[in-house]
Amino acid sequence: MNAQVPGALEQLLAHYLKLERQARAAPSVQALGFSMVNDSQALFGFRHAALLITGKVQALTAISVVEPNAPFVGFVERAAACLARSERFALPGPVPPDDMDQACREDWQALSAAYAFWLPLKGRDGEVFGGVWLARDNPWSDAEQALLAQLGDCYSHAWLALQPGKPWRLRWPARTRWALA
Repeated sequence: MNAQVPGALEQLLAHYLKLERQARAAPSVQALGFSMVNDSQALFGFRHAALLITGKVQALTAISVVEPNAPFVGFVERAAACLARSERFALPGPVPPDDMDQACREDWQALSAAYAFWLPLKGRDGEVFGGVWLARDNPWSDAEQALLAQLGDCYSHAWLALQPGKPWRLRWPARTRWALA
């Protein structure tokens, strides 16, 4: 019996599933952040990506240590702040330059690629706690947007799973804690 050579669709799906598996297996938020901005580059062809948590850049493509005063870092943080004031902040999708103020548009032109995608990270309550800014030189297809939205859900879940929670006793109602004392 001859095995068929996997086609482009099968390879794309395999790569996507690998990204989800890596996210779920990440041992720390640092490892997850690095994976989020680097490992999906081959699938989505972005020039650079930045992970922001509560408005601050935590990871950048091909950079091991984020320099908080770097021009690109400042730009991405300002761009995320502009997005936070728009209705698109909680929705994954291409970033329209019109959602940015004049200074952000100028920095975008000078420091980033022409087409950006905002991938929000959401908590269990649906509130945005962070996001990934992905930028490249060509527009995002509908299929890529759908895959990124799904991947964003996976990244959000993985990030939250790695966050330290309250000790189990503090999650119980006060009456139950009182009974255990």
